[in-house]
Amino acid sequence: MWKAVIKDVHPDLDGEYPLEWEFKKREWRTIKKIADVTPLELVRELKRGNMELNIALVAVALEQARKPYIEEMLWADEGTLQLVEEKDADASPPEQPQSGGRPSELNKPSGATTSGTSEPSQATTTGNGSGTPDSVTPAISGPATLAT
Repeated sequence: MWKAVIKDVHPDLDGEYPLEWEFKKREWRTIKKIADVTPLELVRELKRGNMELNIALVAVALEQARKPYIEEMLWADEGTLQLVEEKDADASPPEQPQSGGRPSELNKPSGATTSGTSEPSQATTTGNGSGTPDSVTPAISGPATLAT
């Protein structure tokens, strides 16, 4: 599940808003207006770390939550805007029995393991544009750079 997180922008806007990725025409219009990105360009621009697209997606999340906003507030120098993917721990596939032994024994990882908590991937855009997105979609890994 993806969400937009707005922090220290405006008391009426600060908070977390879910982002549904199946956009309606009105939401594509918002993305085109703010970021000048079409549906065919979306993935490429996400990989590039397009700051305008990040702001547009935060605006879409606000619209999906039916939260009124003034676009200029999203461009303010104060505060941060983030797109965060939360990994759902319950979304793991069920254990499948394999030949011999109990499934719980067969599926145990070998070697050192880490705790079951997962850190969310995030793309952060600060009001002054100095954000460095780490990841914007599940298929993207590593830091993305903003084109000038």
